[in-house]
Amino acid sequence: MTDAPEAPEPIIPAVAEAAAHATDPWRFRDFRLLWLGRIAAVLAIQIQSSALLWQVYEIARRDHPIA
Repeated sequence: MTDAPEAPEPIIPAVAEAAAHATDPWRFRDFRLLWLGRIAAVLAIQIQSSALLWQVYEIARRDHPIA
């Protein structure tokens, strides 16, 4: 007889899935709210940028007509 340690049991898929689920940041409400706020802020900045460019275009067109 040998005193060798027994081989560890293989990780079953349910345990591996639970371990992966435990590190999933989307489970946390604050993280989801952070991303929702970030998306809203980026969208608002893009809209503001477009509105500003449109306003500059309108002023330039009004003050300097082509023909």
